Amino acid sequence: MMFQNTLVEGFIMNAKDLNYFHELVKQKNFSKVADYFHVSQPTISQAIKRLEDEFGSKLFDRDRSHGQLHVTVTGKQLDRHVLSILNELDVAQADIDRVHQNRIRFGLPPIIGNYLVPNFAPQLMNADILSLLDVVEYGSAQLLKMLRKGEIDMALLGSLTPLKELGIRTVQIGNYPLVIAASLENRQLQAIHDPIHFAQLRHERFIGFNKEFVHYTAFNELCRQTRVRPKVIYRGADIQIIKRLVQSNLGIAYLSTAAITDQDHLLQIPLLDVQQSLHCYCAVRESTILRPSEQKLWDIFAQDSSTNSAH
Repeated sequence: MMFQNTLVEGFIMNAKDLNYFHELVKQKNFSKVADYFHVSQPTISQAIKRLEDEFGSKLFDRDRSHGQLHVTVTGKQLDRHVLSILNELDVAQADIDRVHQNRIRFGLPPIIGNYLVPNFAPQLMNADILSLLDVVEYGSAQLLKMLRKGEIDMALLGSLTPLKELGIRTVQIGNYPLVIAASLENRQLQAIHDPIHFAQLRHERFIGFNKEFVHYTAFNELCRQTRVRPKVIYRGADIQIIKRLVQSNLGIAYLSTAAITDQDHLLQIPLLDVQQSLHCYCAVRESTILRPSEQKLWDIFAQDSSTNSAH
């Protein structure tokens, strides 16, 4: 217990030491690290000495004959924790800064942003929230990383499985099956009125998303489970382009029903062998104390979650 108290005090007093240490693990050169932080080389050496004394273990081995610096096993283990601590400090600073701001940095994947958010627009306008949103558009995986780092305040995320991420609080706002989308001009598929096996589509040309998107992962998992490898003629990030290509009967796509509207005039064919769904969530960091405007935004999604999940 005494060690823990000393460690906490040392951490508060020497947060810079952790930055010096982490950079030294990366560069393995005292002079380069000193230049990177614009400090003297003895400053870096003293910081490492303090950490080694604090933990009672050697963090680096110096091979003076070859002029090399090696990170010890202890050093590698400490660096994993230091990286987590430094990231948390960055998030803490971002959270403190945002307390005094009125804007909400809001992450939106393209499909969720284009097709689900409009359902909430009247409520967002009535609550005077819509005008406060600074929208950041990326795929769900990238937005989750940004949320963890404190680069955005809140996000809507898509996931193929129930979203249970350490340090992330969520409320589910929808659950949308993935289906085969095809043109009405596709005569072979137009004649199908029941769910089919994916193997029946092995000779079809596919149009899909690039690797930033949940749909890319879903399609790969579908191929893995069925051991079918159809030809993919196009991958992109724009859902409108993907749907236009499908409408033109240049290929078919594996899409969430969240992305398909009546105006698209596309066939929607469920699969028998693999059933996947796009689970949609509103997410914030568990450490975040929501500002009044953010609480309103969270409550809007939380209150409507049951009705939107019934899709």
